[in-house]
Amino acid sequence: LTDALVVLSTLCIVFVFGWWFFENYIFKNYECRNYIIQTVFATAFTISCSMFELILFEIFDVLGRQSRLVNWKVDIVVMLCLVVGILPLGFFYSTWNRPWRSRTRVWILALLSWTVYGWAFTRISAVLPITKRERRQPYSSRTL
Repeated sequence: LTDALVVLSTLCIVFVFGWWFFENYIFKNYECRNYIIQTVFATAFTISCSMFELILFEIFDVLGRQSRLVNWKVDIVVMLCLVVGILPLGFFYSTWNRPWRSRTRVWILALLSWTVYGWAFTRISAVLPITKRERRQPYSSRTL
């Protein structure tokens, strides 16, 4: 319970700091206030800081070993979803979004582009020599 409280409190503090930093320094002189972009930035910043925090917690032995392992796996899965899924979809949506296009057409084009990106990503990663040494099996989402 203490480990969960420590992790959740630091995540909340870092998320609020990431939100504030984005609002006051990165997006300071812009009138466009898109809360989705701000939330995704704050989430990516939070997960990145959480990974660094887990390295420090490992060095100073702050949390239990099992808590650190669970938090590390959650951080990796969330960051992977952000980097491989959410950020490219947002990029494709903003690329196709034009005033003369309807919202449904923009979403269709963005999802189609994202599907092609996902296919290309898996095809490229299938060629890379990423295998476990002891069994020579490729890494997959099940090995996390």
